[in-house]
Amino acid sequence: MSLQPWQWWLVGAIVLAVVEMVSAGFFVIWFAIGCVAAMVARWLGAGLVGQGLAFVVVSGVLVAFTRPVVQRLVFRRGREPRTAVDALPGQVGTVTERVTQLAPGLVRVGGEVWSAISARDEEIPAGTRVSVVRVDGVKLVVQPLEPEACPGDRGTAGGTPAGTAAGTGDATTGDRSG
Repeated sequence: MSLQPWQWWLVGAIVLAVVEMVSAGFFVIWFAIGCVAAMVARWLGAGLVGQGLAFVVVSGVLVAFTRPVVQRLVFRRGREPRTAVDALPGQVGTVTERVTQLAPGLVRVGGEVWSAISARDEEIPAGTRVSVVRVDGVKLVVQPLEPEACPGDRGTAGGTPAGTAAGTGDATTGDRSG
């Protein structure tokens, strides 16, 4: 089975589109569109030279004039998606092993455990909810959240229900008989 010339251009367009999908540069797509233009030229009766010219001209014009515009729109400064380490500042986590300013401990953030130090000269005990201030090398710099800043901990401080001693009594009735 032999492919028709327009089918070769279609295969080229598909292959280049797939290459564009696995890369992140918005460069190869213009050549995929050039292949489509050459395919259309073939349908309109153009010979090999006409198809080649259609590919080169359309690809060249798109690369020269539209790529810079798309680059500016898609990759505007400050609009890049924050991923991995760049997304950590501002995230909330839980101390799993005591953290101090001088001795690193462990903090769980987003399902991952990170080495962490305290942003202030204070000890942060295990179980404390913290906010990531910044990333310093491979360590998180964290600070404890204020009790009212802990989502889902209404009326609690350090996880102990308001109006009770740790692990005793009933916060709803005020019964401290434990």
